[in-house]
Amino acid sequence: MGLLSRNKGKSFEREIGQRFRTALTPCLPTLTVRRSSQAERAYEADLIIEGPDVPAFITTLWVECQHAKRAHIDPPGKHRQAVRDSAEFAARTRVVRTPVVCWRANGERTVWLTATMGDLASLLALPRPDVGADILATVALDAALGALASRSLPLGAPRGGAF
Repeated sequence: MGLLSRNKGKSFEREIGQRFRTALTPCLPTLTVRRSSQAERAYEADLIIEGPDVPAFITTLWVECQHAKRAHIDPPGKHRQAVRDSAEFAARTRVVRTPVVCWRANGERTVWLTATMGDLASLLALPRPDVGADILATVALDAALGALASRSLPLGAPRGGAF
């Protein structure tokens, strides 16, 4: 991997982390999002979300990022990698993570989030599908983050409709 490619990946991971912080910090002030260190890369997701008061449905996300030419974008392949890596992590730590892929093709503005239908339903507090829970689905990252933020608000706080 070339230097420009690594820098683009690093920059994209920082952007995704900033999007998580911007969307979720107002309702979860203890939330931190950080990139894995080079030493952790083989054992951790691209982004790590932490915080003492942050709900587990957010801190257990296994976030992989991909920013590439349209021809090289492969959300299903990246998701398979996230599933494999999170399973290896679970075998070592006994902590189960929910694999998601945040991705964008070069030249596009929208960042997308890809996960299984079942995982998306769980994340967004929607009814789990009876069939097709393992089928991949893609939603705009900002919309998904809005729904997560709404789900994270304290009881009685005003809620907006993200979806």
